Amino acid sequence: AGSAVFYVWNAIKELKNNERQKFFDLMRIIDSRELPIASKTAAAYHLRFYPNHAKFISRFCSMASTIVEGESGFMLVSELELTKAYVEKNYTKL
Repeated sequence: AGSAVFYVWNAIKELKNNERQKFFDLMRIIDSRELPIASKTAAAYHLRFYPNHAKFISRFCSMASTIVEGESGFMLVSELELTKAYVEKNYTKL
């Protein structure tokens, strides 16, 4: 029984670590200067699936949308605004 509890505890810990890593990977994609705007826009959309980070995501989307550059940056800005609205509506009481 003790080894089963240990196994489940380790499995949960690994899942949390994987989720945290995926979140930081999304942030790296958005921050990258080398990746196309479509990748950044998709990463911004996927931030919606991290309710534990909702308040940070809301603040990040507000700040990041003011510094997006490039002629196709409007796509990323639009997705950041939609993501901000989504997390505020569904996960926060801001």
